[in-house]
Amino acid sequence: MKFSYRELILTGLLFLIVGSAWLFIFRPQNEVNAAMLTEIRDKSLLLKELGYARGPQSRKLQEELAGLDRAVKAMRTRLPREHRHDAILLGLWQRALSNRIWIHKFGIVMKVSSNADLLNNPYSNDIFEVTVSGHYLDFYTFLQALENWPRVIRVENIEITKKPMITKDYAEQMSPTLHGQITARLQLRFFWGDKE
Repeated sequence: MKFSYRELILTGLLFLIVGSAWLFIFRPQNEVNAAMLTEIRDKSLLLKELGYARGPQSRKLQEELAGLDRAVKAMRTRLPREHRHDAILLGLWQRALSNRIWIHKFGIVMKVSSNADLLNNPYSNDIFEVTVSGHYLDFYTFLQALENWPRVIRVENIEITKKPMITKDYAEQMSPTLHGQITARLQLRFFWGDKE
């Protein structure tokens, strides 16, 4: 096999391609890679120094955060859920309707004594404020229906006001069932256990 000018030019062209690839592609890429490696080394050293500097503090913070998470979880178990409030409102409404009592206002009064009491108390409770009106005998049967409710209820406060008649003559003309109309504002504390 003869080595002529044509093979010499072809060999030179191949070396030129390899050299230009190294010059224009591989060398700049190697410089970028080297710069990235030095940056990674510097940042990892900084992270190690930061870890050594904050090691005891971060452990204390993690322990405090874990304690706070446990306290929050304990508080959440004591907080009422919406379905409890809906069930109580439905039960009050059914008992009032069956006793011819009208519920005018229903609300939740948030009274929390202290976090320690909530964590030590195995029962959650809420205070609901209800404003009702009707005849006083119907109101009495409504209170009896509340007493017979299968959950523990405590009447915290009760204010009863008599509805005034328009005139004395009007009151005498009306039937006895219209006498004795009252409006009552009740604060009821409902208790439930952890399982509810």
